[in-house]
Parts: sequence; structure tokens; C-alpha cells
Amino acid sequence: MRDLEELKSAENLKDYAENNLQKSKGGFYCCPVCGSGTHEKGTGALSIDSRKPFLFKCFACGFAGSVIDLIKEVECLDNKEAVKRLRELYDPDYNPNFMPGKIVVQKDKKEGGNIMEAKPEQVNDVHVQYDGKMNFQNYYVRCQNRVDSTSYPRDRGLEEETVKRFGLGYDPEWISPKVRFEVRQENRKIEKENKKRQEAGQPLLPLKSLPQPSPRLIIPLSDNNYLARDVRPDESLTDIQKKYKKQNCGKDKPFFNLDAIENPLCFFVVEGEIDALSIEQAGGSCVGLGTANRAKAFGEKLIEWAKKRQEKKMRTGVVIIALDIDYISEMPCQFCIDGLPCVQQVTKR
Repeated sequence: MRDLEELKSAENLKDYAENNLQKSKGGFYCCPVCGSGTHEKGTGALSIDSRKPFLFKCFACGFAGSVIDLIKEVECLDNKEAVKRLRELYDPDYNPNFMPGKIVVQKDKKEGGNIMEAKPEQVNDVHVQYDGKMNFQNYYVRCQNRVDSTSYPRDRGLEEETVKRFGLGYDPEWISPKVRFEVRQENRKIEKENKKRQEAGQPLLPLKSLPQPSPRLIIPLSDNNYLARDVRPDESLTDIQKKYKKQNCGKDKPFFNLDAIENPLCFFVVEGEIDALSIEQAGGSCVGLGTANRAKAFGEKLIEWAKKRQEKKMRTGVVIIALDIDYISEMPCQFCIDGLPCVQQVTKR
């Protein structure tokens, strides 16, 4: 692997700023900490210091440091994670499958394999997995500190106590982490191609641009997954923006507030997370599916849960399934009901 000081070069800092910060006038950038240069705040104040080629500084708030510090702030990472991210982006010798200490390898399911300890020579196997997962906890803290900047929770009837209880946050300039990664990877390929084109005297290919950011309410579903909901009015959105109004971020897709099923008396099942929050605020217990299409998966969990409680002779209580009234919801709703061993009466409204 390359030396870390070599990776903290002005060239890499400039490249990272170009691809991850909003550009402003005079070669400056909008600061990710104080927001100088965004909206009504005028010209960006973050500059890469030519006298100290490894450093940047925002002359509005004083935020300064190396490319590692910038990665930490932009991607909500700790120092160790930021160094790893720097190597992923700019170290051609970096092996992402190498980790000191214990390494786990998962064999192909067709071979009937299980997770097992790997020998050092196995670290390049395509099925290498890390013990850890993507963690958004630092990102949640940043967003929670900004939640007062939007009136969306209040407009939806959510009280401050509910917002804090469920850790809701706000990101005024959200861009999908998946899209960020894909654009970054695509630009790396383009840059390699452009080096060849430059040597051959051919015209260079343009780099891909990140999409315009959107203001999002951040609803944590787990440490590794969250929902990003666009807070702009529907009438101001294009058809494409409406399609991606709610986006799930993370590899897993947990249900919102699944612990509610442990209520021995009664719990609700609804589609939207905001609806679930409203019921919780009113004193009820409620699970949010996210979409009616996930009712089938939840129905399987619900049946398994009900059978286990019956086997232990525990009370199952009342399950109120209140999905949206439309043809999309009717079949999934029926699936939740069918097969429940504890159903005594079903009322459709």
C-alpha cells in the first residue's frame, strides 16, 4: 500500500473537493461545516491553501485540515474509517479484502458452505466478508443536531418529544450514498481513460456530476439503515422526484419500530413511518412497513411470532392492520391475515 502522507497530497485533496463539494466563485468551495456559499450565504469561503499544499481552510468558520479531515466531515466517518476511504479512492495498491486479525470467508451457498475463519492466502476470495457493517450513527447525530432547521415534523403533527425519542434528523443537502459511490467509481474509470486519451492527443471525456441535493427528513431504522424522506411539497416535485421521494439507505431493509409487536395488548401495522410515529405519539404501539409491497415479508414474521407466542402460551393480543386503502394494499393485507393461528375475528373497513 502507498504511504499515507503520499495519499494526503494536494492533488488528491483537490480531486476530492471537486467531486464532493459545491463549487463557488474564485476557485473557492462551499464549506460542509458552516455552509458558506450555499443559498443566501454568498460566496464560498473554503480554499485549498497553495502555500501549504496538503491543507484546506474555510475563512468563514475556521474549519481546516487535510484531505482526511475533509472526508471525515463530508462522509460522517471517524479517523480510521476516513483513512480507509482515502485508500479506497486514491491508493491503487490498496486491497479492500485485507484486514489484520480475524477474517471471515463465506462460501457459496450452492456449495452449502458456512462462515469460517480464513487463512491469509484466502483473503482475495470473492466471498470475503468483514465482521462489521456500514454504520450511520455519526451521521444520525449530525442530522439530529439540525432537525430544528425544518418545520416538516411539526407540519406533520409530530411533537418534539416524539422527534427526539425516535432520533429523527434533517439533512438539507442529501444525496444518496449509493449514487455518490457509483459516480465516484465511474469518474475514476473516466480519469484513467482520460490519461490514455491525453497521451494520444484525443479529446477528454467529461466527468459525471452528482445529482442536485434535496432536503430530507432522516428516519433511523437501525444503526445500519435509514429512510430519507423528501420534505418538499408534492406539488413542487417532478415525476422523477416523486418516484424517489422516500429512499431506503443501507444494505438491510428493517421495518420501522418492529419492537412494537411485543406489546401484549395491541399493536398497529401501517405503511408509512410518519403514520407509525403519529400512533406512537398518541400512546399506541405501531410498526411501519415502509410500503405495502413489504407486507408479505412482514406477514411471514408475524405468523412466526404468533406461533411462538402460542407455543409459550403467551397472550398475542390484537393486531390492527391498517394499510392504505387501495388495490395495491389489499392483497398484502390479506396475506398478513391468512395463516395467523390466533385470528378470531377479522373486520375490514
